[in-house]
Amino acid sequence: APRIFSFPPRGRQGFDNNWFTRPEDDARLGLQVQDTENDEGARVIDIEPGSQAEKAGFQKNDIITNLAGEAIKSAADLASTYRENRDGNVTAKVKRNGKNMEIKVPKKLNKAAL
Repeated sequence: APRIFSFPPRGRQGFDNNWFTRPEDDARLGLQVQDTENDEGARVIDIEPGSQAEKAGFQKNDIITNLAGEAIKSAADLASTYRENRDGNVTAKVKRNGKNMEIKVPKKLNKAAL
């Protein structure tokens, strides 16, 4: 079965099919992906409504092939690369309907309840 990852990961608690969140993360990317059969990237299988991912322009069935200049071959690649780069603005390269596109991923914004 393909592995499914959601972003951002929840630290050491491991991966499951739920949306990941951490108490300190008010702003989540809101993207759920799984491996592709031929290791060509990570396929978007769900997008949380109103999330950063939706606002950035990700769509279901996009195949993410590159993030922040790093080649993405699997959902695990995307998870680790996103963790390393989520504090800055990064660009994702995706394949959509056979065409290559670029999507700018906004950095995680910190929120405070005052």
